[in-house]
Amino acid sequence: MLGKDYFKKYKFEVAGSTNVFGEEAWLIKFDQQKGLKEALYKGTMVIVKSSFAIVSIDFALSPEGIEYAKADLSFLAKPILSLLGYSIRKLTEEFSERYVKIDHKWYSYFYKISTVHHFKAKYKHLEGNLYVNAELFIPKINKHSEGSYEKKLVMPDGYVFKNYVTVYKDGFWGDYNFIKPTNSLKEIAERMNTN
Repeated sequence: MLGKDYFKKYKFEVAGSTNVFGEEAWLIKFDQQKGLKEALYKGTMVIVKSSFAIVSIDFALSPEGIEYAKADLSFLAKPILSLLGYSIRKLTEEFSERYVKIDHKWYSYFYKISTVHHFKAKYKHLEGNLYVNAELFIPKINKHSEGSYEKKLVMPDGYVFKNYVTVYKDGFWGDYNFIKPTNSLKEIAERMNTN
């Protein structure tokens, strides 16, 4: 939203000031401009006055453009799913990030993203919402790198996991506490459809 191509698509407002780790900071509210036919964001960020460092940001899809939100699908997946009778649309998306100052540098220590997609399977008569939430909290910041990694230990760009589970093995997890797959939900749904 602060990039050259996006900055003009937002309206920004200084909503007040606050104190962050002993430094004065601006509280900035933003929302997408009215009349834009794209899904952008509405939220709040905190910017330190002395260094212009962004130390906190919270935003979600703006009500102004939510109708234009696109599902998080790859370029190829969307037409294939459409041909198979599936429709997926994004309902919400929220994001938060926090920074902490250590030795005059700001480090990210908290990150959260949450999104909800609505899906419908035309031919299978399924419909529902998919909720995805992820949080990352970094309790300790290592200021010095532990060392570089060998290239063979780093996952290459574009890598795809190719080991799919094709057969259920009852003893695979041993004594680990888990819920075994059953047909009970399917049976309940079938009973509901017959009544």
